[in-house]
Amino acid sequence: MGANVNIIAGHIYDGLKHKPRINKTTTWIFAYKSKHAIPIRGFINASIEFRDKSCKAKIFVVDSDNPLVGLQNLLSGHSAGALGMITFNFTFHVNVLIQDEFPTLLFDGKMGKISGVTINLHIDSSVFPITQRHRRIPFHVRKDVETELKHLREMDVIEEVTEPTPWVSPVVVVPKKNDSI
Repeated sequence: MGANVNIIAGHIYDGLKHKPRINKTTTWIFAYKSKHAIPIRGFINASIEFRDKSCKAKIFVVDSDNPLVGLQNLLSGHSAGALGMITFNFTFHVNVLIQDEFPTLLFDGKMGKISGVTINLHIDSSVFPITQRHRRIPFHVRKDVETELKHLREMDVIEEVTEPTPWVSPVVVVPKKNDSI
């Protein structure tokens, strides 16, 4: 994932012709596996550019004589990703030990359901319910949408509502590569 923060070495900041104002901060920065915080002067807000991309970033100014930093600058993983310098690919695997310990759980990609449990949804009373307008579904996919909705009702994923409800969101139809929706 890269570093969590952007860092500019103090001697490089001092050598800038037009120095951005250093803002005070209460943030503590630690080098990897270090128990001692890196002394920082503060941070600057700047725009970082790489090829045809740019992003706004908070850059911490640290003293160059600190052995944890030395004479180097550091670009955070977030900034490097925003500039297209790196990409993050995540892969998740189900732990086999979980399947052994809980054999009744399904890990085959099928829909699961918990029965006999009542949940309470805590809704902030200061938020007003929103009823969004219906989106028109193209004629050529309407039968497919009806078939999929019927399938989801049969699997008990959704249920039909026949009475007014304060919260309404429209269906968004997304075609998949295998021509399903």
